[in-house]
Amino acid sequence: MRLCVTANERVAIVALGEGYLLDHPRYDPCPRSYADAASRVALPESTVRKRIENVRRKLVKAGVVQ
Repeated sequence: MRLCVTANERVAIVALGEGYLLDHPRYDPCPRSYADAASRVALPESTVRKRIENVRRKLVKAGVVQ
């Protein structure tokens, strides 16, 4: 099964996990809060949360996570 993540979902994923993508010494191994991620991409917190929940559902359906 192929996992299809939309561009909008990718934006939410990157905003949430941006610290993981930074080079040392700015690397931050902790995800942002939904509120921080939402302000970073100028979206409501509920929108970011829903997009991440959609990705989680897709991952569960694909058998990647439980």
